[in-house]
Amino acid sequence: MTKILLKLIIIFLTLFACTGNADDSENKGRKIARVYDTFLYENEIKSLHSNSKSKDDSIALVEKYIKSWIREQLLLKEAQEKQVDFTEIDQRAKDYRDQLLLYAYQKKLIEQNLDSTISDSELETYYTQFKENFKLNENIIKGKIAKISVNDDKLSQLENWFNSNKEEDLQKLRSHCLINSYQFLADSSWKNPRQFVKEIKISDLRNRKFYKYSDKDFVYLFQISELKEANEYAPIDYVKQMISDIIVSKRKVELQQKQEEQIFERASRKKDYEVFIQ
Repeated sequence: MTKILLKLIIIFLTLFACTGNADDSENKGRKIARVYDTFLYENEIKSLHSNSKSKDDSIALVEKYIKSWIREQLLLKEAQEKQVDFTEIDQRAKDYRDQLLLYAYQKKLIEQNLDSTISDSELETYYTQFKENFKLNENIIKGKIAKISVNDDKLSQLENWFNSNKEEDLQKLRSHCLINSYQFLADSSWKNPRQFVKEIKISDLRNRKFYKYSDKDFVYLFQISELKEANEYAPIDYVKQMISDIIVSKRKVELQQKQEEQIFERASRKKDYEVFIQ
């Protein structure tokens, strides 16, 4: 690192102790570096200091940033002097800015006007209308699932608790699984059994209320209350979130189209635009 750069780092670390003497009319703070007639100011690198964990981190971050800034400014100056055609660059910048402006406007429009509430009747109507689109590509089950080490001393007792309908037994099983980092699921959601056991076959689960599978490391317990096979229609509660997302997405598009049409009609009435080529 050059002596000049070291001095800049030292200035950076000391300027936080004093607040005055800014030499910039726009209150950008002290000048930290210069490339030709472009300056790097104190306020542009303050965040580097605040985000660093130590003084040494601050020095390293500022050194890296200043070097990077100087190189970038030198390259920009070189590009300008080589008479790069800015026409395409300016057009791309304008197009990009326009897209950002439209995105920000549409986002604000959606935040202020979109109704994201979806009733059960809307969900059911959409599900019924497009039911063919909701065929399963995997087998799913409802019920309890537990994954327990084959070396657990309480394995037999845990299996009894698993098959029990008493809440106190399930709580004992739940606590034991939590302490030992075992998997235990007893909610009402649909699950893909192959997420737990890749080797499991649907024929093993079909027409069964209880299924037990073991490998060299774990015992897998399944208590099945409902089963749906691949290519069957998905239960509505399984695709509820998917349908909600689709409906909300359609509302967004309709809201944007409606707003665009209103803007166009208003401009037409006021004659705010003309077409000169027929």
